[in-house]
Amino acid sequence: MRTDFVANVSHELRTPLTVLRGYLETLQEMDGAPGVYSRSFQNMAAQTERMQTLIDDLLLLARLESKQKKSESVAVAALLHEVCQESDLLEKDERRVDLQIASNANLLGDAPSCAARSAICWSTL
Repeated sequence: MRTDFVANVSHELRTPLTVLRGYLETLQEMDGAPGVYSRSFQNMAAQTERMQTLIDDLLLLARLESKQKKSESVAVAALLHEVCQESDLLEKDERRVDLQIASNANLLGDAPSCAARSAICWSTL
């Protein structure tokens, strides 16, 4: 119930915030607007951006909480070999990752998605 509430409130806040951001952008781009308002517009734009980030975080949290967890065996060695192969393709022999794994043990957890694999690959480069 809490997850639904957070998701609904976040969606309801997103619409008026989008309208505010649109008007602020219009006011900032207007010719002939008094320079006195420039700093105020910048502050308002920064705060609406901050609010948008908070709303996005709340929506992400609601999605993560509502997602059912499905644990499975993750082949760590295979995942790491795949990361090394992708790294080799990206680096074009400038840098090479040599991996030596002493165990073929698996871990119980969420299997990494394609996005997670990409994040692992890029964080190792």
